[in-house]
Amino acid sequence: MLKKQFKFEIIDYLNDKELNEIIKLELKQKNISNYSHDQLLEMNNNSSINFIKCMSNNKLIGYLIFFKSYDFYEIYKIYVNNEYRKLGIASEMISLLGNKDILLEVDSSNLPAINLYKKNNFYEYSTRKRYYKNGNDAILFKKER
Repeated sequence: MLKKQFKFEIIDYLNDKELNEIIKLELKQKNISNYSHDQLLEMNNNSSINFIKCMSNNKLIGYLIFFKSYDFYEIYKIYVNNEYRKLGIASEMISLLGNKDILLEVDSSNLPAINLYKKNNFYEYSTRKRYYKNGNDAILFKKER
């Protein structure tokens, strides 16, 4: 049902329109892990970084940015517009990553994200104390395939 309602696509390289849509969404977010315009351009030009986008009625409503290595993926960012949260979109994007181990880090205060990762069978394997500028710890999660 989710796939009929929303369109998911894995992208190696974002076109200008897609990149600008992600940049706008990054600017709207009020957290410390936003990517700048220059960082997103650099990621877009890196062949090891890919994107998963989720569209609804030709509107970008979510995306996942990930690094692909030979034997694992590392999620850099998952974002879903507020009005589309809790519909399984983030879980669906994670599931599209396939049959490799997945690594990620999350701010220890981001309980919705932590719950999402635990629901998707990630486990905590380490903590980086006072990692973020605000003094919060980074929790490192892993999902083994």
